[in-house]
Amino acid sequence: MKRLFAIALAVGLAAGAPPFSAAADDLSAAFIYVGPVGDAGWTYRHDQGRQCLEKKTGIKTSFVESVPQAADVANVEKDFLAQGYDLIFATAFGYQPFTQQVAQQNPDKHFFGITPTIAPADNILNYYGKLWDGRYLTGIVAGRMTKSNVVGFVAAVPIPTVIAGINAFALGVRSINPKATVRVVWTLSWYDPPAEKQAAVALVEGGADVVAQHQDTPSPVQGAAEKGAWAIGSESDMTRFAPGKYLTGTVWNWCPFYLKALEMVKAGTFKPGEFYGGLNDGTVSLAPMNEAVPEEVVKLVESRKQGLMDGSFDYWKGPIKDNKGNIAVAKGKPDVFEAGQGGHQFELLVHHSDAGTNRGFWPARRQRAARHGDGAGIGQIDARQYVHDRGLAGAVLSDKSDHAAGRQRDRYVVVGEQSSETLGDAPYLDEGVTAFRRSGHSLRKASDDSLRQPLH
Repeated sequence: MKRLFAIALAVGLAAGAPPFSAAADDLSAAFIYVGPVGDAGWTYRHDQGRQCLEKKTGIKTSFVESVPQAADVANVEKDFLAQGYDLIFATAFGYQPFTQQVAQQNPDKHFFGITPTIAPADNILNYYGKLWDGRYLTGIVAGRMTKSNVVGFVAAVPIPTVIAGINAFALGVRSINPKATVRVVWTLSWYDPPAEKQAAVALVEGGADVVAQHQDTPSPVQGAAEKGAWAIGSESDMTRFAPGKYLTGTVWNWCPFYLKALEMVKAGTFKPGEFYGGLNDGTVSLAPMNEAVPEEVVKLVESRKQGLMDGSFDYWKGPIKDNKGNIAVAKGKPDVFEAGQGGHQFELLVHHSDAGTNRGFWPARRQRAARHGDGAGIGQIDARQYVHDRGLAGAVLSDKSDHAAGRQRDRYVVVGEQSSETLGDAPYLDEGVTAFRRSGHSLRKASDDSLRQPLH
């Protein structure tokens, strides 16, 4: 299998940052967000990290919110640099090709983006966390709490880190409940609250009584709870959005990394590459458990968490089957993920999970992004062909219009079962083959002629 960017940067990161070697007022940091700071999820947690950095160090910070993953991000970065900012935190995966261009033009500045790396430079350090470990633990909770043996998952965009999280979540579910299956709805958008909520509702109506997510807002939590299902959140503690039905969820804490990033720049120890935090350093944690979760499950989750932290437990070791029932990882084989980072391989490994991909898509997608400059979103593809060829059996929630502009949207949902073939007979789109080109949060129809270009 071809690897993605295989460098893993070892960065020592403790919960408490060391004292700064000099005053922080000689540096400044700018943050670029893909969503609004009020999304209560991904962007909210990054902004909490920014505020923590500012409070603890006195450094001047600024931010711009709701910046699409498109060429405009380069203009935003250039504007910050013109204002004298020294550190640029571009907090969305799809910013990378544009950040690379700006970084190469400004070698004396330092840039930080979101992994996995597809556009490296000598002054870029990309960062993320081993969110899949948290996903595995929440999967244990979901597997125990489901009565229907159908667990739903609302997912944004099928990039490696998202796929890794779904893999881990499904492994957690099946570790405690081998009869359970995981059904995935792809919204193809990081931030689209109405679509996210509708996806959760569709999953519950399709039989799921627990719904998890990898989206930037609590909308799936709200949708699931309103339909009477249990909810598992992501990005932040979303308990307040469904107090009685929220089981737990993964939570980001970016402050320790932001403190360390500033210290590295000040101390002259900055190195390009990748950083992955995790359970050990607090980058990833779990929200409090709902009282409805049985005590033995709470103890099991804590035990597995400790095992992940001290290295005595590894859920990635075989035997593991793929979503066609074939052995993907043999018993006793070394860890699935190179350097322990789930984003660098993303075969869908879990049998009977309604999500998947194939070996060729991601390298092809990376090459296409580099050629056409369309960022790292879904790109221009035939949505049905994409679902079939990549094995993304499940539901595809699509949007033909630009929701950022507030226009009326026509939505379509396809609910699949255990194999991609089931989508072939489903009432996909009444107009036939439709394609989408992702630009920020917008998805618009493309001509049939443009679909005939292969993804390589």
